[in-house]
Amino acid sequence: MGFYINELNCFPESIVNFVFKTIGVKRLIKLVEKYWSCYFKYALTYLDNKGVENIFTSVEERMLSKTVKTGNDKGWEPLMNVFISPYFLGRLYLS
Repeated sequence: MGFYINELNCFPESIVNFVFKTIGVKRLIKLVEKYWSCYFKYALTYLDNKGVENIFTSVEERMLSKTVKTGNDKGWEPLMNVFISPYFLGRLYLS
């Protein structure tokens, strides 16, 4: 899995855990100034019983919030507290 912020030239990509451990999600959000679009990219590869490699990819587009939500009781990573689904842009709460 990778996480990509479009304005930051797709940073932090696959080093997202390292970035959160070193600078944290709040500082990462402060780097974004204008374009709040981001996405996750997932990939799954497996070999079938004939030895043929099968690759499946998926992209999940989101928006970043300018603030970090609190009270996440689902045990998700801190990154999940800054996402806004593009399908709910009417409920965007950018401050």
